[in-house]
Amino acid sequence: MNAQPTTAPTDSREFDPHAYLEEYYRDVGPENLFLLRFFHETYARLPDGFRLLEFGGGPTLYQLISASRRAGEIVFAEHADQNRVEVERWLAARDGAFDWRPYFDEVHRLEGGSSSDLAVRAHEAHMRRVISSVIPCDARAPEPLLGAPHGPFDAVSVIFVLEAVIRDSAEAERVFRNVLSLVRPGGHAILISITGATSYRIGDAELPAFPFTADVFEACVRAQGFEVIERRFEAAEPGRVYDGMVALHAVRTDG
Repeated sequence: MNAQPTTAPTDSREFDPHAYLEEYYRDVGPENLFLLRFFHETYARLPDGFRLLEFGGGPTLYQLISASRRAGEIVFAEHADQNRVEVERWLAARDGAFDWRPYFDEVHRLEGGSSSDLAVRAHEAHMRRVISSVIPCDARAPEPLLGAPHGPFDAVSVIFVLEAVIRDSAEAERVFRNVLSLVRPGGHAILISITGATSYRIGDAELPAFPFTADVFEACVRAQGFEVIERRFEAAEPGRVYDGMVALHAVRTDG
């Protein structure tokens, strides 16, 4: 994690999902506990049976553990082919899939229920059923689901995506408009970004990031006709190249 970067990939084909998972998700540290608590408390406020879009989910699934308890359907959209392969490997319970069980254990503790092997296996099986499809997407496209007739959605989750896609302020407005157009009027947006960084690290590689502040990130969401009903901030763990992460729960009030 403290290795000096030797490359600076900007093409999603150069994104290494296994290195990313090892870098940020091998352990359930303070940042990941913050994220799990935020998801647990946010999705508890949504009605049963909602349709959720996970937009730009990368190779990760921890962000859907709490959501899967309440959602009637989850559509998983991701730009990079290799990340979709990683997600599909877990959904099919194939050998080599990343082990998300420590994250299920933590969510079960938050819920006050059992974290036994049987309970975790049942929850995993339920989540596999609720995730109905894994599809490509592109945040820079005016139709970010590339014409697939899935939306709009009751809720859209955008976790550590926008800072990795956006390169300048002009592009920020377009990308936020594209992605948040997928939320129905009155629907929910759950967004998280790292803050104070121009890059983030994956092993020996360093990928570019837009240097959001919490205030700028929130302003970009509000500019698209959303009311932010909750905002949380978590300081970065030692050794990170960003200063923290901002988490928002917002409701679309226009339209």
